[in-house]
Amino acid sequence: MKRNQLIKDDEATPGQLPDAAAEHDRYLYGKLNVEAAIQLDTEGQVTLGRAAEIAGITRWEFETLLADRGIVRSVSSDPADELERQVERLQKAS
Repeated sequence: MKRNQLIKDDEATPGQLPDAAAEHDRYLYGKLNVEAAIQLDTEGQVTLGRAAEIAGITRWEFETLLADRGIVRSVSSDPADELERQVERLQKAS
């Protein structure tokens, strides 16, 4: 049976309705996982990779999903001068 295909009660065979219900449950469970992953990611509670894992998709698919929804990820780092000082300290130490 194809996704989103309606089954009329008078046309259903005994095995189709349970199969349709199980498929629907899997579909909803997947959607809930995606929504939970997005929320956890945007709140900074999990990493991007972990959010993708929760959603059941690859990291790159998750990044595309966020972009499609207009969710912008910002990555912070130390200021450039601080990074340069860290590099200098590491170079002197080696």
